[in-house]
Amino acid sequence: MKKSRKKSSKKPLTLPISRTGLTPTEKKIIHQIKVGCVTQNQIASRLKITKQAVFHHIKNLRKKGVIGKTLTLYNTGSQGSAKKVKGDRYFWRLHGEHFRIWILGHGSKYESSRAKSNLIHVGDATVELYDNSVRVHLGSFFGDTVAEVKRQSYAEFRRICRTMEARLGVYLLKSGKHNIKRYGGEIAHTNDPMAADLNDEDKKLFVPDPIDGKLALKVDRSHGLHEFEAVHPERADIHAEDYLEPFYFDLIKHRPQLLSKQDADIQKLAFFSKEIAAGLASLIKLVSPEIVGEAPDSADSKGREQGSQRPAGRPL
Repeated sequence: MKKSRKKSSKKPLTLPISRTGLTPTEKKIIHQIKVGCVTQNQIASRLKITKQAVFHHIKNLRKKGVIGKTLTLYNTGSQGSAKKVKGDRYFWRLHGEHFRIWILGHGSKYESSRAKSNLIHVGDATVELYDNSVRVHLGSFFGDTVAEVKRQSYAEFRRICRTMEARLGVYLLKSGKHNIKRYGGEIAHTNDPMAADLNDEDKKLFVPDPIDGKLALKVDRSHGLHEFEAVHPERADIHAEDYLEPFYFDLIKHRPQLLSKQDADIQKLAFFSKEIAAGLASLIKLVSPEIVGEAPDSADSKGREQGSQRPAGRPL
């Protein structure tokens, strides 16, 4: 009889990326994750390779301890400034969004699945299973506009719900029902130059909502990306669409002068104004000294004035 080998309880060693032998393609995949790819399909599309190849490389990267199940980078050290990454562009990122869905109906399949584990992964989403509800935690969505990332999130949420209905034997979506509640959801303008300046200077920016006083806007650094984001728990998408997006579109269209440049120009103007004023004063003294000379004493002036008016007669 063959002796059964006991599985080792030791965790595999994980090494920093710099000490792990990564292939050129694996390095490209790491770069794509850094700049915002959150699914294997996105990576395959950007690198123009097959999904099977991406799956194979992702599997190897997980064995090396570089990434986790949801494409989370491990042991990568500092990812550096987003401005140094080639091919960067400004885009929007929707993240931190999760939903609670009250179950409309389920069978034994759901109970058996929940008995095995109350935490499952559907694509890049994490799902928590409860007695009468499920919680769906979505990943990140990137796009050129706020509306685009919201469309991506909505489409992914519906896909996950349909997948869970087939996989777990639950009934989640029905027209006319109000069994879904949305929580969180922060929308960030990533690779933001103003956020980069504030982060480099280690300065903080927090803007409260004028209605309820909750935090509405802030500057942050996530996954090596400098972000100016709307974080209000109920109105983040409204703040992003009504304030942040129009502000940046206006910047791109009109390219106004930055406040730091305006301040520097004002300082220069003040300096040159003083120099010009001093030069004009010197010039006036040279051309018309009697204009800028001291005013004569009032008594002497009065005496001279009276002397000039004395009538002619016997000399004194």
